[in-house]
Amino acid sequence: MISLFGFLLIFLIFITVCISTQGKLDRLSYSLVGILRERTVLYPPHQPLSSADVEELYAVAKIILHDMHINGDLSNLSIKAEELVFRGDKEANNTLVNRTSLATGSAIAEYRFFRAGKKNNNCEAPARLDTLGTLSPDNNLYGKQPLYQVTLCYQIGMSNTFNKLGNITAYAIAVAR
Repeated sequence: MISLFGFLLIFLIFITVCISTQGKLDRLSYSLVGILRERTVLYPPHQPLSSADVEELYAVAKIILHDMHINGDLSNLSIKAEELVFRGDKEANNTLVNRTSLATGSAIAEYRFFRAGKKNNNCEAPARLDTLGTLSPDNNLYGKQPLYQVTLCYQIGMSNTFNKLGNITAYAIAVAR
């Protein structure tokens, strides 16, 4: 009886930690996608997302999670950042790594993604950003607006015991300014 009570107590504590961590990762993913969203203000107009940008986002994420008092190994954190930019036919080029061109009416969508963090990073959102191009609003002056998606994945230390419960994923999508 006592061992059953002890197991239930440990399980409830683990669930509480998972839910708390999920909320922190949700807030962090919204913050990081907000940083990507502001790229049009901080960089030249057609500055593409790069792996260096994602490495910087990963470093920022680790600092913020440390400040949020995540009690775990931050090397279990991984990130995937995606960019979907719409260009006129003349602006599109085919030389970028991790890039796919998609026909979307009069514009070509350029899709890029980069990963950082834990090795064997298979961090994925429920839907890839290149399948969500219809979310982009159409602006009369500039055409379709770029979209960004940030996905964070974190594995809690006890996940070997409760395998599926310990793998936490949070993602956010934003439209560029």
